Amino acid sequence: MDPKVKDGDLVLFVPHEKAISYAGIPMVVCYNGKMMVRGLIENSRRQLTMRAFNRDYEDVVVTDDDDFIICGKVVKIFSIRDPESVL
Repeated sequence: MDPKVKDGDLVLFVPHEKAISYAGIPMVVCYNGKMMVRGLIENSRRQLTMRAFNRDYEDVVVTDDDDFIICGKVVKIFSIRDPESVL
């Protein structure tokens, strides 16, 4: 399965003043120094799991030891491609 967000794509997101998770909605997160788009799942113990769209990546449970911030909700993804030659 191809990832929904590819290297070089532009991601438009709405920042949040408070860290709010939306189950099933793509979010921009900063996880241990890397910005990424992930779905967030909260379990009954209020523990967050990050899920990638690309199923080649395993789910990651966010722990207290992680540097983790929810940056905002994704509203649009723009795929940017180089123009091809007409010749």
